Amino acid sequence: MKDKIECKLLKPFGSTIAKSTMPKELIDDFLKDLYDIRQNPEKAKQYAYGHRLAGQVYKELLISPDVMLKWKQKYFDHIIRHYVEAHYKNNKMAKCVVQSAWTNTQKPNDYNPLHTHTHFSNKALNPDLSCVGYLKIPKIVPYNHSKEHHEVGGWIEFCEGSENIFNNANYLVQPILGDYYLFPANMKHVVYPFASDDDNAERISFSFNTTVIFDEMTQYEQN
Repeated sequence: MKDKIECKLLKPFGSTIAKSTMPKELIDDFLKDLYDIRQNPEKAKQYAYGHRLAGQVYKELLISPDVMLKWKQKYFDHIIRHYVEAHYKNNKMAKCVVQSAWTNTQKPNDYNPLHTHTHFSNKALNPDLSCVGYLKIPKIVPYNHSKEHHEVGGWIEFCEGSENIFNNANYLVQPILGDYYLFPANMKHVVYPFASDDDNAERISFSFNTTVIFDEMTQYEQN
């Protein structure tokens, strides 16, 4: 699998964002897992995760550990290692540990306010990296008063620092089915609401947080 994984490193501002395209099998596995959880009321209650998140969205459910572990080993570990190697010499990452992984099912007019994935109340729990991957993108229509030159329905925007003539502070991204983005966990981001002709339309994505474990002898030798 790792020989077929492609990943681009983007630098819209100071921090790096990695972008990759997920295999169809991964998307199918995550959607099937979500379907199975939603069809089982007891499991859906057990896997409910919205109380831990900032999103004002319809459903936020944990991903089954076996599904997450399968694709962590087959796909995500390779993207994360590539990201780390781009910032540290000689492959200093020993492993990465996923702290939490969940799906976001967003209905029309749902949104995710500006937030990070850090836990300032407990620094020990702070992850190093977070991500978003797109599993289902509905047909989105403009709002009645949308501006054609700045249509952002359902888009995600990453924010960092202050803008000036030589520096961007915002990076606006239109979600595309299968796109996967990896970024620092303390990077601010916001997901805009969308409009649809179908009140039951769903925009489905997933996220997870991960901590990078470095070789303790060389973790400070940053490029």
